[in-house]
Amino acid sequence: MSYLAAMALLAVACDSCPGCCRKSDEPVAPAAPPAVAPSAPQEALKKLALSPSNAKVGFTGAKLVGSHDGEFKSFEGEILHDGKNPAGAKVTVHVDMSSVVTDNPQLDTHLKSPDFFDVAQFPKAKFESVSIAQKAGEVYLVKGHLAIHGVKMVVSFDAAIRLEKGRVFMNAEFPINRKAFGIVYPGMPDNLIKDEVVLRLSIDAPLN
Repeated sequence: MSYLAAMALLAVACDSCPGCCRKSDEPVAPAAPPAVAPSAPQEALKKLALSPSNAKVGFTGAKLVGSHDGEFKSFEGEILHDGKNPAGAKVTVHVDMSSVVTDNPQLDTHLKSPDFFDVAQFPKAKFESVSIAQKAGEVYLVKGHLAIHGVKMVVSFDAAIRLEKGRVFMNAEFPINRKAFGIVYPGMPDNLIKDEVVLRLSIDAPLN
């Protein structure tokens, strides 16, 4: 093949494929990143406000002889939910510890003191769920962080949760060890206070 014919073929090849004839010292343009499809927007979660008008936060403490029931009259919180499935919802509750009321006014005053809740130093308690998973039927396992008396711990408990006619019903009852939260007052020598305290949470509220 003649020199002129070879040059003509090379020119045609470069016209049809410019990148094939790049000189070695020419910069290489960076490859464009692959296109990423935008993720589908998640369904917006609904917010259900919690208050003493649609929920209750209570407890039972016991001594060697007898026990006392109590509840907190002031608290606020919320449930983030999709209105269809309790699993995956998120619950947060803030409790005003000075609002404690029991069956004994004298005990109410004592519970607010440094012997127990020490409301002057620790005015609030908080529960925040981490996960809610269905176990069987209307029984769900709730895991979360519980903060009382300046101590935060991981807790888990079963809760009965039912969605019916546009309302959510929830009932949970579980024990905690008060000493694990730094509440160590022993009580009277002849009537010691038990370490275990049973906490209760109930909700009866419209979903919308």
